Amino acid sequence: MEQSLITATDALITSEEPIVYIVCVPTPASDLRNLDETVLAIAKHAKQDDTVLIRSTVPIGTARRLRQNVHHQLNKTLLIAAAPDRSVEGRTYLDQFEVPHLVGGMEPVSTASARDLLGVLGKVIEFEAPEYAEAAKIFCNCWRTATFAMANAMTLVADDHNLDVHTLLSRTQEDYPRFGVPRPGIVGGPCLPKDLDLLVRSERAASMPLFEGVRASEEEVQRRITAVAAEHLRKWEGARPKIGILGLSFKGLPAVSDVRGSPSISLAQQLVAVRPDAEITGWNPGQAESHIEGVSIRQRSDDVIADCALLILGHEHPDVIGQDLSGLPDGSLVLDLTGLAGVHRVRNSRTRYWGLGRKNG
Repeated sequence: MEQSLITATDALITSEEPIVYIVCVPTPASDLRNLDETVLAIAKHAKQDDTVLIRSTVPIGTARRLRQNVHHQLNKTLLIAAAPDRSVEGRTYLDQFEVPHLVGGMEPVSTASARDLLGVLGKVIEFEAPEYAEAAKIFCNCWRTATFAMANAMTLVADDHNLDVHTLLSRTQEDYPRFGVPRPGIVGGPCLPKDLDLLVRSERAASMPLFEGVRASEEEVQRRITAVAAEHLRKWEGARPKIGILGLSFKGLPAVSDVRGSPSISLAQQLVAVRPDAEITGWNPGQAESHIEGVSIRQRSDDVIADCALLILGHEHPDVIGQDLSGLPDGSLVLDLTGLAGVHRVRNSRTRYWGLGRKNG
């Protein structure tokens, strides 16, 4: 039986048969030159019946702009379609089969090329223009970000009134209709905050007050958390405070090792400005010892917990929020970014617990 292989190469391959070039480069909100240069490089080699498929998340209208750019610079008409990837980290492989692929081409032939390629994997949802596919993806991520931010905004209000949001949500979400709110938690990772910024930067200011408010609200959540930790470190009287992080990646379920956009690492780095002498150690389930972004990653969680002035619980993995924290030194602070561990994990009465969304007194 003949095997089909994926071949990696550092040069563009040409063929007499029609080719679909898949573009999945990073698209930071502040600079899309990487995308522009990639498509232009492909266009120099592309034949008349080749298609360029944009899998990256991009501002609405990007596929049309890229084709106009190619026509302007190379005097070529490029077949181009948008089919942004919608996989979730930790499920990237499975989502290629289980999550429908959004496809919108500049013309029927490019739509058909994208549909035929991705249809082998699973369901395809077709649109008559690339702008629909581009908008669907970026709106989806902004919707998720706004939903999480709404939970965090309610947490800020509840905190002003010394209320426990986790108690409120747990008692209303079963039988109280029309109130499906996610748990509070800082929105992190390489996609959601970036895609919100991508939308805000690329659209008319008059259309963006809601999304700008989402971004501002999330910044306020981070400021309040940082203020709690900073106040504790300023009062810490021990020599060279140790900041420990359990849960380095931006999420714990599904378990991932990606630390891009990690709320806990970002918080620890900001706190170094308060205590430049601080040592930062961290642990993540299944992650090997290394040194990432100023954090010394240890193989054993006990090595991180020991002698901590400040211990950050960064995500919801059971091995993070289920840790026995009784060995922390007197006067230390457990800063739980999930609010899920609960004060009962801290059995030392001289150790303080602060959880996002909890009634912290």
